Amino acid sequence: MGGRHRSDISSALGGEEGVMDRRELPDGLVRFTLGDLEVLVLDLELPEAPLPELTPSERSVATLVADGLSNGEIAEAREVSERTVANQIRSIFQKLGVCSRWDLALLMTRRALEPVVDAPTVLVRRDPPSRSYSGIYNSPTSAAVLRASYERHGVDFEAACARRRAAPEPDGSLAREDYCALFDELAAELGEPELGVRLPRSVPIGALGMLEWLGMSAPTLGDAMAIVSTHGDLLHPGARRETRVRGDELRVEYSVDGLSMPRVVLDWSMVCLLERIRSGAPEVEPIELQVQYDRPRGGVVEALVGCPVRFGAETNALVLPREQAEMRLPTSDPETFERLRAIADWRLDAARSSVVGQLRAAVTGVLERDAVATPREVARALGVPMNALGRELARPDLPMASRGLSFADVVSLCRAERVIGALEGRGVDARHVGIVLSALAER
Repeated sequence: MGGRHRSDISSALGGEEGVMDRRELPDGLVRFTLGDLEVLVLDLELPEAPLPELTPSERSVATLVADGLSNGEIAEAREVSERTVANQIRSIFQKLGVCSRWDLALLMTRRALEPVVDAPTVLVRRDPPSRSYSGIYNSPTSAAVLRASYERHGVDFEAACARRRAAPEPDGSLAREDYCALFDELAAELGEPELGVRLPRSVPIGALGMLEWLGMSAPTLGDAMAIVSTHGDLLHPGARRETRVRGDELRVEYSVDGLSMPRVVLDWSMVCLLERIRSGAPEVEPIELQVQYDRPRGGVVEALVGCPVRFGAETNALVLPREQAEMRLPTSDPETFERLRAIADWRLDAARSSVVGQLRAAVTGVLERDAVATPREVARALGVPMNALGRELARPDLPMASRGLSFADVVSLCRAERVIGALEGRGVDARHVGIVLSALAER
């Protein structure tokens, strides 16, 4: 809890460079400006925070927690087990009446400051700026996985959303910026930097919905990897993915433009892909996992992933042997794969084309009221003459997958998508989805 320097403050506020200014301020205070945010920061060597409620051992652990160390790092530093550290932190929280690591750090800082100055640690001088959003939303399925992760670890998801002023959409989707921030906050709250690596093993089969079913029913491993690139927006819109062969390697590369992605989200995205491959084809042995961030301390990531990891790589990528591209998956079902791909293409086209999106919304709305969607009812919902429906479906600027569809095709796709939507998030595997789609096609 010593003096602060510009690099320390920049790191604490997101890693960006800011401006420090001591003019017209009392000794020991620094004005720090970062974008539209202006704060006053103490630049003092602070005494140890008085914590008479705690034992000497607990005070030591509390100090390490306040310094930002994870449970594993504290256990290593004190040469005890992580379970012992977790029990001590639980006791510390109860004795001090705090409920998070952040609250503990604030309490310790306030107590350390009491003998020095009668002032808050950080004084906000301006209202926080209105946040800028990209307009890209993570799917309801991925948002549901995040919510379930909060609940599984006993952390209040609604309270976390309220702190960030994040509001999930009516369909359950979540702004990409909020999704990343909430994921990062959960890792910090739990003191688990490796949360993104651990989490995929606890997500039930089928929980990732359409994209997972497509991958598991694909004819070959190479087809499944290609689906990640062509249909990845079903789960995480706005990312850039590329599946390609380079030399003896089959690579799936992943990045997000215009967003500094927290490590926990990147780990989750890459390791989840690896774990889903292993669940369908346990014999697959990756060459390596490549990530752009630097190697964390302790070598925990490599141990959890179970394959070589290259840190500081040019791009994020899962690298498999090229010959495994032709491997047939045990869960392969070409008929289910083609049916799912048609529905997935329709869903993606609706997100990318206003014409398809409006038509999809109108047909779905009619199906929710009536068992049958007629051209007359759909035209009325769209507010256009009935003969205009044919012209809309024949427009040359429609996305490729939606060109040439008849009205009956559109109704069938919307009906099938409603069924798929009802199955998503229920832990149903690709085989059961195939049975449902087959029964639907026979009606």
